[in-house]
Amino acid sequence: MNTIIKHLYTELPIANKKQVYLDFQQSPKMLLYLDLLEGSQKISTQKAVATIYKEERELVDDKVLINRFYKLRSKLHLYLLNQIKDHPNSLTKEEKELAFLRLLVLKNEHQDAMKKLKVLEQKCWDDNLFELLPEVFRLIKSAMHAYQPSNREILDYIKKADLAAELLYNLQWFQNQITGFSANYYTVNDDKSLQDYYKSTMNKMRRKSKVFKDFPRFTLIYHYTAFCIGCQLGAVTAAISNILSRHLNKLRELLEQYPNMPMNIYVPHHRLANLDFTYLQEAMYWYNRQKPKKSFACILQSRQIRMENPNVYFKTMEGTLNNIVLCCMYAKEAEVALEYIEMIKEFQISNNAVEEDIPYFIYEAANYVSGYPTIKHSEPDRLIKLCQRFLPKIGEELTWMYETVGGFCLLYGFWDVCEELLTSRAIVKDQMIKEVSVSLLDLLQLVKAKNHQGIREFIYTINQLIKENKAVAEVSYLNSLKEIANHF
Repeated sequence: MNTIIKHLYTELPIANKKQVYLDFQQSPKMLLYLDLLEGSQKISTQKAVATIYKEERELVDDKVLINRFYKLRSKLHLYLLNQIKDHPNSLTKEEKELAFLRLLVLKNEHQDAMKKLKVLEQKCWDDNLFELLPEVFRLIKSAMHAYQPSNREILDYIKKADLAAELLYNLQWFQNQITGFSANYYTVNDDKSLQDYYKSTMNKMRRKSKVFKDFPRFTLIYHYTAFCIGCQLGAVTAAISNILSRHLNKLRELLEQYPNMPMNIYVPHHRLANLDFTYLQEAMYWYNRQKPKKSFACILQSRQIRMENPNVYFKTMEGTLNNIVLCCMYAKEAEVALEYIEMIKEFQISNNAVEEDIPYFIYEAANYVSGYPTIKHSEPDRLIKLCQRFLPKIGEELTWMYETVGGFCLLYGFWDVCEELLTSRAIVKDQMIKEVSVSLLDLLQLVKAKNHQGIREFIYTINQLIKENKAVAEVSYLNSLKEIANHF
């Protein structure tokens, strides 16, 4: 949210920024916040609270001050959205030109409008900007009738307008296929059905892209979608890894060949947004392929794009942040993972969504287990209490959280709490269903008995299971279990 506020404020013209100060001149806290927005490239919640509430920090609890800041920020957020609603910063360069040409036609400047419309039309054909072509042709027809062109010229533009309408329809069809896959993703119950559904969807898009082979944007969207959706399939990624690699290679080739062409979305800075998203999906691809270094390298590519373009707003969903944290933890990059966990924390707290998804403190526990002993939590008992209050509320599909928190308790010496968690009815029932060969509870008993030989045999058993198992989730769990055991 801090990033959103910064970008909204940056987009305001100078005159509007002065007006913001005038409108909030009776609010000294807001003026301090505006000064921060003027002077800082990046603002964290901690920095904002420390600056805005400097005088109150010794008397008021930090949690209270943070909540006050969220209310202050929310007020400014709504104000800024209202200020920029009529400002064209949300438009691409071509959309701004189209708005200007619409004005020319309305003011009967048909000759000048026609000249500029032909230039914009060619730009739309060259870069496959199908979203704009219907409106371009509507304006062209309006301008043409004003100077009475020949019937042949009118018919020629009508023919191109029909093609433009067909291209836009099919672009929306592609977009609907992508949305439909996402909607059906959670309704498919097994890996084979998921793989079949993926192939069926991609085959439809491939056939359609061949029909419109003269318009490479469809092929670009096909390979982009095939790779990005495939990377999200988790357990079936290994089965289609060669297919995904071909899609990625073709995608890179097309991106180089058509540097200005949008893919699925046509918004300002669409190419940067798509590149960023592709790197993050590639990170999940390598995560599912159990290549942590390559996965983290893609995270770094995404971070580099964002650092090199500080004035561009990159939309990041909570699910994407979750995936980034998983990749960082798997690559043993605990410090970087903490940065993204902090972003998840801020999102969940400011949206009152801590209990609606995997809470940030569960990720904290997992990350401190992964990074132990390189990084250590300064208040482990506080984190454990947070988790203990939350765990009784989870459903059966989330019982893995008990082991996550249990691993944290084991490493930090809270063995009684660890045993209490690992012997709860929910997790015992889950392990009976899955018929697990080794568990954290087994390790706990060995540690409590100081059975070092038993721990060595436990690690040997895990190594054998890893060799036999190819599913990334199971291998990740076994690796985590082995790392905890290695500390004892």
